[in-house]
Amino acid sequence: MKARLEAKGDTVLADSSQLEQVLMNLIVNATDAMDGQGSIEVVTSDYVLEREAEGMAPGRYLKLVVSDTGCGVPPHLLKRIFEPYFTTKNRGEGTGLGLSTVYAIVQGCGGHIEAHSWPEGGTEFVVLLPYVERESVAPARESESGPRRGAERILLVEDEESVRKVVSKMLRSAGYEVMVAQDAE
Repeated sequence: MKARLEAKGDTVLADSSQLEQVLMNLIVNATDAMDGQGSIEVVTSDYVLEREAEGMAPGRYLKLVVSDTGCGVPPHLLKRIFEPYFTTKNRGEGTGLGLSTVYAIVQGCGGHIEAHSWPEGGTEFVVLLPYVERESVAPARESESGPRRGAERILLVEDEESVRKVVSKMLRSAGYEVMVAQDAE
């Protein structure tokens, strides 16, 4: 997995745990599509939308792109990819809620998401989240901020080795202590 974090660090109005879920779901989806081979790239950058498009106002946005070199998604399935319970996985291997959850979170933040896929393989998800002025964002009160995050211990149970590695690495980089298991046995 490669990451290029080129955004300048302006503020988006979003819950950090929801943004983590967006990133996690997109990376897990990419990992599943590659079947143990290939690469994933995560890129952030600043983006300026010059005129209204897809219902989004002109302005400055954080652009997040998660791309993979996996098997790709056929066009007739790509248009359904954000539907709840839609999955290309075999029965019992996925709920079909990962990408619909990503879609709902991005929309809830006033953003936009789209997916592109190519017949020769590879898929890319592009997320745009509007930047806000720091002065317009009120700091969270202590009671709203919840418990300190990142110091907890997490048990990660995942049978797919590539998913297990990616998720474990992400959790550790967020400061969590991670115990990893291949199955519940």
